Amino acid sequence: MAVTVVHLESQRLGSPAVFEETADGAGFTARAALTVDGLPVTGQPGRGASKKTARQLAALCLVATLAGLPDPVSQTQDPDTGDTRSCAIGSEGTAGGDT
Repeated sequence: MAVTVVHLESQRLGSPAVFEETADGAGFTARAALTVDGLPVTGQPGRGASKKTARQLAALCLVATLAGLPDPVSQTQDPDTGDTRSCAIGSEGTAGGDT
Protein backbone atom coordinates (compact mmCIF):
# COMPACT_ATOMS: atom_id res chain seq x y z
CA MET A 1 0.00 0.00 0.00
CA ALA A 2 2.86 2.45 0.72
CA VAL A 3 4.07 2.10 -2.88
CA THR A 4 0.58 3.12 -4.05
CA VAL A 5 0.63 6.18 -1.78
CA VAL A 6 4.03 7.22 -3.19
CA HIS A 7 2.74 6.82 -6.75
CA LEU A 8 -0.40 8.84 -5.97
CA GLU A 9 1.71 11.65 -4.50
CA SER A 10 3.96 11.44 -7.53
CA GLN A 11 0.95 11.99 -9.81
CA ARG A 12 -0.28 14.87 -7.66
CA LEU A 13 3.12 16.58 -7.81
CA GLY A 14 3.70 15.78 -11.48
CA SER A 15 7.08 14.30 -10.59
CA PRO A 16 8.00 10.64 -11.11
CA ALA A 17 8.72 8.47 -8.10
CA VAL A 18 12.06 6.67 -8.29
CA PHE A 19 12.70 3.25 -6.77
CA GLU A 20 16.14 1.66 -6.77
CA GLU A 21 16.59 -1.97 -5.78
CA THR A 22 19.75 -3.95 -5.19
CA ALA A 23 20.26 -7.58 -4.25
CA ASP A 24 22.89 -9.18 -2.07
CA GLY A 25 23.31 -12.51 -0.35
CA ALA A 26 21.05 -11.45 2.52
CA GLY A 27 18.12 -10.28 0.40
CA PHE A 28 17.11 -7.02 -1.21
CA THR A 29 17.53 -3.34 -0.43
CA ALA A 30 15.29 -0.67 -1.96
CA ARG A 31 15.28 3.10 -1.77
CA ALA A 32 12.44 5.45 -2.78
CA ALA A 33 12.75 9.10 -3.81
CA LEU A 34 10.46 11.86 -4.99
CA THR A 35 11.09 15.43 -6.10
CA VAL A 36 9.13 17.95 -4.03
CA ASP A 37 9.26 21.67 -4.90
CA GLY A 38 12.27 20.97 -7.12
CA LEU A 39 14.22 19.26 -4.34
CA PRO A 40 14.84 15.52 -4.05
CA VAL A 41 13.44 13.81 -0.97
CA THR A 42 14.78 10.32 -0.30
CA GLY A 43 13.55 7.90 2.31
CA GLN A 44 15.83 5.53 4.16
CA PRO A 45 16.51 2.15 2.58
CA GLY A 46 14.13 -0.74 3.13
CA ARG A 47 15.52 -4.27 3.47
CA GLY A 48 13.69 -7.51 2.96
CA ALA A 49 14.04 -11.09 1.84
CA SER A 50 11.93 -10.24 -1.22
CA LYS A 51 12.14 -7.29 -3.59
CA LYS A 52 8.47 -6.51 -2.90
CA THR A 53 9.03 -6.29 0.87
CA ALA A 54 12.10 -4.09 0.47
CA ARG A 55 10.24 -1.77 -1.89
CA GLN A 56 7.21 -1.50 0.44
CA LEU A 57 9.45 -0.66 3.43
CA ALA A 58 11.36 1.94 1.38
CA ALA A 59 8.08 3.52 0.30
CA LEU A 60 6.83 3.54 3.89
CA CYS A 61 10.01 5.33 5.00
CA LEU A 62 9.57 7.92 2.23
CA VAL A 63 5.93 8.55 3.17
CA ALA A 64 6.90 9.04 6.82
CA THR A 65 9.74 11.39 5.83
CA LEU A 66 7.40 13.46 3.65
CA ALA A 67 4.82 13.64 6.45
CA GLY A 68 7.36 14.39 9.19
CA LEU A 69 6.21 11.33 11.14
CA PRO A 70 8.27 9.18 13.52
CA ASP A 71 10.03 6.07 12.31
CA PRO A 72 7.28 3.63 11.27
CA VAL A 73 9.54 0.72 10.40
CA SER A 74 11.67 0.23 13.50
CA GLN A 75 8.79 -1.58 15.18
CA THR A 76 7.82 -3.53 12.05
CA GLN A 77 9.05 -7.03 11.35
CA ASP A 78 10.02 -8.11 7.86
CA PRO A 79 7.23 -10.56 7.04
CA ASP A 80 9.70 -12.69 5.06
CA THR A 81 12.38 -13.05 7.75
CA GLY A 82 10.94 -11.73 11.02
CA ASP A 83 13.86 -9.28 11.32
CA THR A 84 13.26 -5.76 12.58
CA ARG A 85 15.02 -2.77 11.09
CA SER A 86 14.83 0.99 11.25
CA CYS A 87 14.49 3.48 8.44
CA ALA A 88 15.93 6.17 10.78
CA ILE A 89 13.68 9.03 9.75
CA GLY A 90 15.62 12.27 9.53
CA SER A 91 19.13 10.85 9.57
CA GLU A 92 19.53 11.07 5.78
CA GLY A 93 16.32 11.79 3.89
CA THR A 94 14.18 14.66 5.12
CA ALA A 95 11.33 16.66 3.74
CA GLY A 96 11.87 20.25 2.73
CA GLY A 97 15.17 19.65 0.97
CA ASP A 98 17.41 19.14 4.00
CA THR A 99 19.05 16.17 2.31
